[in-house]
Amino acid sequence: MDDATTNELLTQYWALAAALAIAGIVAIVVLRLLWRNSRRGRLKALVKERRQCRNMAIDANKRYNKARRKLNKLDARADKVPPKSLDEARGLTEDAARLCQIRSDQLKVVENKLRQLIVEEYPPTRHDRLRKRFDLAEHAQSGPFTFDGG
Repeated sequence: MDDATTNELLTQYWALAAALAIAGIVAIVVLRLLWRNSRRGRLKALVKERRQCRNMAIDANKRYNKARRKLNKLDARADKVPPKSLDEARGLTEDAARLCQIRSDQLKVVENKLRQLIVEEYPPTRHDRLRKRFDLAEHAQSGPFTFDGG
């Protein structure tokens, strides 16, 4: 086909071309939603969320350790450090400890959601394999959700 024929087809069937483009976009959106709502899609999303929570917990733990080391150094030189600096360092250490606890709790919640998804959506023959793959204990040691009902 030459350019003239292509231009004629586009001028005659522009609405059809536009409808095909829109239908393609809608199909992509629908397929993406179907993937997200599928068993595998939800599992992948929870694994990604767990990885992010774990990284945030590690970062919070590093910040807490750094703040604690700084506070220990300042405490060791308490007679040469202004009290305001010591108070600020104590406050920062307490805040870092709280943030560390929050991140740890968030990680426990996501891990429990992951356990719950594995138990509810996958056959029992795959439970152990999936737990090993994602490095999960069979039951949470201490967390907000348990399968025991308590």
